[in-house]
Amino acid sequence: MLVKIRLCYEKDWFQDAPHILTVVGDEHEAWTRRYDQQCFLETDLAIAMDHLILAATNEGVGTCWMSNFKPDVAKAALSLKDHQHVFALTPLGYPRPDFKRKEVKERKPLNAVVAWL
Repeated sequence: MLVKIRLCYEKDWFQDAPHILTVVGDEHEAWTRRYDQQCFLETDLAIAMDHLILAATNEGVGTCWMSNFKPDVAKAALSLKDHQHVFALTPLGYPRPDFKRKEVKERKPLNAVVAWL
């Protein structure tokens, strides 16, 4: 399975991961708000992925939320049906002893991405 799923993203660090967690949603099973039929599939999947990454990090396991992958390749690798979708991936593994975190990216200030109402 790892050989197949690794085809959806080419970076070396992804290829070396001992485990790859894949979060998949089924649009037939998604919760929909009855008042306006708003589907919350992506919201629920984001909550699940966030909690899994936080739990892994708490245990010292390295992760990286990935959305930049080839969805058709991932879907084929997992033999998913048309109504099933790969939402996100994260490699899982303990960092190597010689691992050095890259410089922290410069982020936009909070007030540039949040509107205070």
